[in-house]
Amino acid sequence: MASQKTRLTGTAVKHFMLIALGSTFLQIFCWAMYSYLELSIVMCGLSFVVTALLYHFLQKEQETGLSRRIVFFAAICIPFAVAAAMTATNLLRYPNLNLLNASLDGVSPLTEMVSLYAARLTVNGVCLLVFAPIDRLFRKERKQADEKPA
Repeated sequence: MASQKTRLTGTAVKHFMLIALGSTFLQIFCWAMYSYLELSIVMCGLSFVVTALLYHFLQKEQETGLSRRIVFFAAICIPFAVAAAMTATNLLRYPNLNLLNASLDGVSPLTEMVSLYAARLTVNGVCLLVFAPIDRLFRKERKQADEKPA
């Protein structure tokens, strides 16, 4: 019995890590495609929309074995916290760094790229933090409407 409980906890931790890493990868991938394809600034919301859909549908999945709150932390809070910490660190180390295009003389291209994507993930995280309560209200209203008799 004890080994079964440990196994379930281990599975939940694996699902948590998979969701956190998957969300981070998805956001970086969307932003990389935005840069690579040289899309207009209007398309930069694509990363937010795709990640919001991921978050919305992961809450419905019963296979993860995770609560909605845990999915929120894995899909939104973890990537946001890491990106915000990296952005703050880079701003403190390089106060003249422009986070919109990450151009600063005397800094390695890798540092510029990391700063750029950390700032983009931070902006994306702020948008997702705004989206999450709205999504929660929408889910409550929809659940109440589904429960009302016709």
